[in-house]
Amino acid sequence: MKTILFVCLFCIGINSTAQSVITNWPRVSSVTITTSAQNIILKWTADKEDADLYYEIERSTDGEHFKTAAIVLTGFSDKENFRYQFKEKNQGNKVYYRIKQIKQNGSWHIAAETTL
Repeated sequence: MKTILFVCLFCIGINSTAQSVITNWPRVSSVTITTSAQNIILKWTADKEDADLYYEIERSTDGEHFKTAAIVLTGFSDKENFRYQFKEKNQGNKVYYRIKQIKQNGSWHIAAETTL
């Protein structure tokens, strides 16, 4: 009986840990996209970032097939919020962007999507 109880408690611990890893992503907010004749600028803020996190900006022209446009390193703080920016040349086409959060262990999360 003690062995069975130990195994059940151990399994509950694993599930709790896995759930916290999945849901423990910094909140991305204030996503804005601005354009000019020359540039597209994507800005966002995040809070409570882990040291092992970075961002990957993905771009698509059809909204289905995304490719990496840039890697943005984390840790640039403005006291409570972390502010980021991605800038590229405006080519005049409809473009879809995704902000992907990636941890060093390989797990990732799509934090925001926007269209120009």
